[in-house]
Amino acid sequence: PPSQPFPPKSSSSTAAASAAADAAEKGSHRTKGAKILLLSGLGCGSPSRSLSLRRDLLLDYASGQTDDARRGSDVCRLVVAGGGTVRPNLRDMSGVSLSTSTSDVASKSSSSRRGIAEDPALPLKELDLYLSEFLSAGIHVDYIPGRHDPTNVNWPQRPLHPCLLPISATYVEGRMNRSTNPYDAVVGGRSVLGTDGLNVADLGKFVARMSSSSSPSSGGDDKSDDNADDSAAPIGGGKKSEQRRRPIPFSPLELLKLTLRYGHLAPTGPDSLPTYPSSDADPFVIDSIPDVYFAGNCHEFDTELVKTPALTTTTAKEGAEEEGTTRATRVVCVPSFERTGTGVLIDLDTLDVETIRFDAPSSDDEEEDADAMEE
Repeated sequence: PPSQPFPPKSSSSTAAASAAADAAEKGSHRTKGAKILLLSGLGCGSPSRSLSLRRDLLLDYASGQTDDARRGSDVCRLVVAGGGTVRPNLRDMSGVSLSTSTSDVASKSSSSRRGIAEDPALPLKELDLYLSEFLSAGIHVDYIPGRHDPTNVNWPQRPLHPCLLPISATYVEGRMNRSTNPYDAVVGGRSVLGTDGLNVADLGKFVARMSSSSSPSSGGDDKSDDNADDSAAPIGGGKKSEQRRRPIPFSPLELLKLTLRYGHLAPTGPDSLPTYPSSDADPFVIDSIPDVYFAGNCHEFDTELVKTPALTTTTAKEGAEEEGTTRATRVVCVPSFERTGTGVLIDLDTLDVETIRFDAPSSDDEEEDADAMEE
């Protein structure tokens, strides 16, 4: 398996990674047609009734309780790439207890949709209960912390403490994996690397492709979209002669491909993205090309199969040509489930990708409840 440059995993995560690596070496770990389900932005704790219904439909699909049970039964692992909870209400932290029973969670969840949540820990409790439903259906779960999760802000983010997910933490080791952010694992013999998407969003603040300048003789018509420079350039730079050139933002997929091209997960840290200082080595360097590379919490789904040079030194020493040394990486922008109701399925055999979308009718009271939560 690829080396782990991130903080030491918990004993359960380490045991799971070791078991996966041993099974991958034996060649029997990957089941034909097995798929991983990538999600982000579950939004647990949100007052939206339609979002809650979409999450229930997703659970029924993954556990094989729908008409399309055969496809749902192919899901062998769920990876939640951040955004599991909404921003908690911190107005009143008194009387908060994580030992609340499941029935109390359900009753408080329904009451919170009528106004502001009384318990600031309610989003985390609802997430714990939801993930435990996948675990009880026999689906392995990897949870990647995000910006609103109770963990350290600086990257790499530590896994959530087991006391924060008391129901999910009761399952056997290797079934529920509290992962780091960035996420690095071996699933079915495939190396999977990804983040909650904050690094990609932060990189988009500083780089863009520059459009070609329009000459006065052209009548001011801007045809920069057709003649845009694909290379990344810092925003705000340029000489006076280039003042007419305007920056065109990169799409999330293009930014994700840039980080893979740079060989670095967090190019803007620590200047903009908060990261831990490291004097010995940079923990965010991509030292091996992954089979699957993803970013969560994107506005929409996008994907591409990228051919990248293999990070090996044998061909360079032997003077061989680069032909045949490339490796295919499935790059995926995972959309926010809260916004789109979409999940991403990746076939571990072929690296083919398909999306599943769940729609639910929305009520007129949801906008009022959402406004009450924001106030």
